Amino acid sequence: MFASVTVFLFHQQWWAWEKARDRLALDVAALAQQKSRNEEAVELYGRLVPRYEQAADRGWWRPQERLAWLESVRDAARAAGVVRLRYTLSPARWLEDEGDFGIRSVAVELEMDLVHGGQLLDLSRALERLGPFSWERCKIERRPEPPEPAAPNLAAVCRLEWLAIVHRSADEADGDFVDDGLDAI
Repeated sequence: MFASVTVFLFHQQWWAWEKARDRLALDVAALAQQKSRNEEAVELYGRLVPRYEQAADRGWWRPQERLAWLESVRDAARAAGVVRLRYTLSPARWLEDEGDFGIRSVAVELEMDLVHGGQLLDLSRALERLGPFSWERCKIERRPEPPEPAAPNLAAVCRLEWLAIVHRSADEADGDFVDDGLDAI
């Protein structure tokens, strides 16, 4: 009888060890799977962080501070030699609206008097430093009357979209601002 109890206890112990080994194998497999997911996350993080930093450097994550932007546009136009600049800002609208963040666009209309077309290119380069834009259209016309030296020779009307990635709560706090088209220069 003692031998059968010993065999029974041995089998019971053996069975418990087998069960513990199986659980340990499952835990090891789960940890390996978690490690693989963590490695994928680290790799994804390594790819996305530089993209985020590039987007941040280009102004994607900056709030759309309209007054500061308008002052910068005015200064850039003066530096480019633009004779007259008039602007109109439309209300912000959502281009992409996914969850807590979305791409917000403000339509900007610029009317300018230019001595030559290079001034528009200089202004365009300056605007790119202020944040991401999408140029929609630009119409340039030569003035009918012959200009005097250093007088405006061209009239340009351009429309662009000023873009930013915005958190929904920031948009709700910001409110819509519509500019009535003031002369900047």
